[in-house]
Amino acid sequence: MAQLPLGLRVPELYLVVELPEDRVAVWMEDIAVSAQLWTADRFVMAAGVLGALTANRREPELLAACPVPPGYGLRRYYDGTVRPVLPWLQSHDLWRHPMLASSGGTSLRADLLELAAAAPTILNQLDELPQALPHGDASPQNLLVPLTAPDTSSQSTSLSNAHLQSGSTLPNYS
Repeated sequence: MAQLPLGLRVPELYLVVELPEDRVAVWMEDIAVSAQLWTADRFVMAAGVLGALTANRREPELLAACPVPPGYGLRRYYDGTVRPVLPWLQSHDLWRHPMLASSGGTSLRADLLELAAAAPTILNQLDELPQALPHGDASPQNLLVPLTAPDTSSQSTSLSNAHLQSGSTLPNYS
């Protein structure tokens, strides 16, 4: 995979066998994984290589192969996780909770209600930004640190990148 940034690799693929009922069997390298816990520096390094991976995956032909429309992943997250809890922001009981009441709950509530009302517009605006194919499933369980190469990450499976859903890219202000 020539599009992988320095510090990220996929396991060696040995064999792929198509099975009935739209299934596939995959044989790939078994990576001996470092037992070290992830540090803040490790997360920063992973974020950098995943950002570089996404930046390398914005070619029109890659995006054309994406089976879902721009913004699908964010909209699915919003519809399934965020929108169902938005009515709680209207609940007076929630804002009477001591933790919220004692920590600026009134201004926080107003800010969150304003953001909740703007969320659909924000999602539409994100759809208009340049798109790329992000990893889609980045976590320490899916970005393995090889025992023999602790300064790199190896994706636990090349199928991780099969979550073909585009996402907007934002300018880098760092």
